[in-house]
Amino acid sequence: MDSISQVVFNHYQAVAMSTSQSWDALLAEPVAHFLAAELSVDKALTTHLRDLSASDDVADDMRHNRQYVKRQLENGQLRADLLPFLINFAPQSEDLLHNICAQFGVLPIKADHILGTEHSPVSHLQAIGSLSEHSGKLTALFSSMVASNGGLGPEDKPYVPSLIKLADKVMTWATNIKLQAQKV
Repeated sequence: MDSISQVVFNHYQAVAMSTSQSWDALLAEPVAHFLAAELSVDKALTTHLRDLSASDDVADDMRHNRQYVKRQLENGQLRADLLPFLINFAPQSEDLLHNICAQFGVLPIKADHILGTEHSPVSHLQAIGSLSEHSGKLTALFSSMVASNGGLGPEDKPYVPSLIKLADKVMTWATNIKLQAQKV
């Protein structure tokens, strides 16, 4: 099993390669949010990470931050307080969260995002609508895979990751509806 640091590293590496964005650009937002939240608590952070908003040489400071974060990820020594920022502000963060949860065999359910703060009939109907949407996509994909030969076979292997993600979304939204119903 990969460490969380390795999963995060692999995600950023894959995004960098697929989008041709530099690590510097990919890490700029998570590091900025982290520094904004943590600098008031831990002034020693400035010895490790540089605040781009107060920079005289943004390119050099971005490069410095990338080197620090990549080194932490590669060595599996990532600061625990930096991890949520690397996940929440990552490009394609939903995929990253899914991959991290898959390491532990759990579903990625972010209760505050899914449930929201409003528990009204409208929010319940929206949850049911989302479940229906994801269920429809799952059914369509699975049906098209099975239609060719009556079951799943080796030819379906490229589509299996999408099928699993859709199944996870359906289970996540079903759990959401259950949680909302329990609050009534």
